[in-house]
Amino acid sequence: MHISIVLWLVLVISSVIHSEDRTSHSTNENNFGFGLELILAKLESLELEIMSLKEQNRNLSELVSDALKISDKSCVQVATNEIVSTGEIVAEQNNVIRVDQNEPEIDESHVYSSCNEVPDGKTGKYAIRPVKDSKLFYAYCEMQINGGGWTVIQKRFNGSENFYRNWTDYKTGFGSLDGEFWFGLDRIHLMTSSQTHEIMFHLIDFKRTVKTAKYNPFSIGNEREGYVIKSLGAYTGSAGDGFSYHRGMKFTTYDVDNDKFTTNCAKKYYGAWWYHACYKSNLNAWYINARTDQAMCWNPFNMGNDGLMSSMIMIRPV
Repeated sequence: MHISIVLWLVLVISSVIHSEDRTSHSTNENNFGFGLELILAKLESLELEIMSLKEQNRNLSELVSDALKISDKSCVQVATNEIVSTGEIVAEQNNVIRVDQNEPEIDESHVYSSCNEVPDGKTGKYAIRPVKDSKLFYAYCEMQINGGGWTVIQKRFNGSENFYRNWTDYKTGFGSLDGEFWFGLDRIHLMTSSQTHEIMFHLIDFKRTVKTAKYNPFSIGNEREGYVIKSLGAYTGSAGDGFSYHRGMKFTTYDVDNDKFTTNCAKKYYGAWWYHACYKSNLNAWYINARTDQAMCWNPFNMGNDGLMSSMIMIRPV
């Protein structure tokens, strides 16, 4: 009996345990399946998010690329504009000063053989062709001083332009007609050899005293001749004779020594001029308000080497 009861209990317990095991296993399977579904759903969600991020990244990359292209174009345009602008400035300066320019396009009725032919009497820039077959260039015409009609070949008034230059620069000219400049020895030769000219020096010191010196005639040779002063007439004026001493002299720069001194006068006195041994005038020297032998000066002006505030050298047909 007891054995039967025990066996029965064992069978019941076994049945219950087996039933519980199956229930537990079923529950675990259900839980595992549910968890797997959650994981898959989460992965799918992450995949969608990743795809979305990739799309956003692609769009952002395109935007950045477009922006860079626009920026590059803008930069290129700005750089191009700067180059064009700079080129125009340089071209204008070359057009104004340098001999080796291309001829500017201009109405021939507004081209003159010299400033002396300009009809309106206004000081400014004009197109000049001294000889029929020569190149056209611009010149600064002074139309008020001493009857006008002067071609300005040198102008200094504030020290903004460096005049301690080499032979080539003095040959071709430098600076701007709107500021300080040297007109160029080639042009000075062309003009003074095509017809008889006079030369005038218009000088102002730092006390605002104005004095002039004029010589008639005046002419210089070509480069092969060293731009020698071939003719220089008698002095008239108020500044004193600071140029006759240089009569017959060739031009000297720091890299081409044509003077009669033991060393290069241009190097020693910081200029470029028709030095003798060395000077009584030195108008392409250092712009300075001081007494020094390297100053832009005209010795007879103040009986010394006092720097001048302004120098303007002009030539005119006679």
